[in-house]
Amino acid sequence: MKVTVLGCGALGQLWLTALYKHGHEVQGWLRVPQPFCSVNVIETDGSVFNESFTANDPDFLASSDLLLVTLKAWQVSNAAKNLSAILPSSVPVLLMHNGMGTVDELKRLKQPLLLASTTQAARRDGNGIAHAATCPSNNAQQQSY
Repeated sequence: MKVTVLGCGALGQLWLTALYKHGHEVQGWLRVPQPFCSVNVIETDGSVFNESFTANDPDFLASSDLLLVTLKAWQVSNAAKNLSAILPSSVPVLLMHNGMGTVDELKRLKQPLLLASTTQAARRDGNGIAHAATCPSNNAQQQSY
């Protein structure tokens, strides 16, 4: 599967790494166009994943199977609308961001809109992006709220 990850911050780098490790073709999409997105993730076991991925390639975006959005909520609407002109109408846009309100702002998008949540956590660290936490699905089901 070809995936474009819109937003190469902490969570975006985490997903670029995970998707790549599972055999998917990936690219990052940055607000300031650059040909590469450098990823430096420190995994929960202490291992380091350091790689540069293609970024901001409109041809890759046009042939992507998924657009994964990992921006802050206030950035999502404009960025997704800008890319929707290049993205085929059959390609889903998967929103995985913090915040609310973007679904209403993207109602007119021609692409299918999907909503997701994650149990993964990441933070910027002096040495890169630290994969801070993961919540196994069996533990999440056992927690009471």
